[in-house]
This record gives sequence, C-alpha cells and structure tokens, in this order.
Amino acid sequence: MTSALWLLTFAICFSLLNRARGSKFFDLTTSTTFSRIISTNGMGLLVGLMTHSLGAALATWLLLFLWSIPEWGKYMGAAVGNPIDKNEKGFLLSEMAVTASKVVNTRIKGLIGTAVRMALAAPALVAVAIITDGAWWPSLLTSLMAAPYSILGLFIPAGPAWKYGEYCAGAILGVLLFLSVG
Repeated sequence: MTSALWLLTFAICFSLLNRARGSKFFDLTTSTTFSRIISTNGMGLLVGLMTHSLGAALATWLLLFLWSIPEWGKYMGAAVGNPIDKNEKGFLLSEMAVTASKVVNTRIKGLIGTAVRMALAAPALVAVAIITDGAWWPSLLTSLMAAPYSILGLFIPAGPAWKYGEYCAGAILGVLLFLSVG
C-alpha cells in the first residue's frame, strides 16, 4: 500500500475508532471500558499492519488505552461551550494548567484543559517512533487534538461539537501516529 493510502486509511479509521471509543461504541454498549478496549485495539492493529511490528501494535494499544482512561468531560465540555461544573472532577494536570493560566474565559479554559489531556497520547507516538526507528516530533503536536472541539463549538451546539470533535481528534491522532512510524 502506498504511503498516501496508508495516511488516508489512518485518518479515516482513527477518526471512526476515536468516535467509537467516546460514544460507547456508537451507543451499542453501555460500557466505556469495552469501547476503549475495542477501539484502541483497532488502532494498535492498524499500526501493526502498517509496520509489521507486534511491538508497535501492542505499544499503541496499551498506551492509547491508558490515554483514554482519565477524566475527559470537565474541560472538553467547556471547550465546546458548556459551563464548567466546579464539582466535576477534572484530570489533575489539566486542573493545574488551567489554574496556572489565570484565564477567565470558559472556552479558553476548556481548550487549555483539553489540550493538556490530549497530550497524554504522546507516549504512544514516542513508543511507535522508538520501536520503528521513526520520528518522535509528532508527539509534540498531540495537544492540537483539542482544537477541533473549540472551533466546532463556536459554530454548532455543544453536543454535536463534541461528537464531531471526536471524529476530528481521531483523524489528527491517526495522522500523527502515521508520521511517527519509521
């Protein structure tokens, strides 16, 4: 398969798999854990198929599964235009970054908190780069996965913005992983 076709495959498949992860497998299950396992396993399988490396496949699956576990909602909701629920638990590093930023705008707080949360995908990219003798620099761009939520939230209601943001963030993740492969 050509590089361009692999890139397109990664973008489309990761887009669908990330939305499946975030939507309890398109609402076909009640378990977020099940949807995380299946979706991140699919992501690892794609990396393994492209690289012919079981190590890259397993690292991708494990590290993206771990990436998907901590809290999501508090700041991602704010990024798409919802108010911040001060009683909702947020991811610790996101809480620290938002507090340190001294920002008052709710959407910008949401963008900052979500960007920090998205950066947790970086170890998967670094692992794939190390295993395949690829590039580690795409891992520095994982925070960009937060941008679609904020941008979409400016133009459409919060619910659809979150949904379509998951598709966009997944496509970005797929492209960044593709760029990490050696």
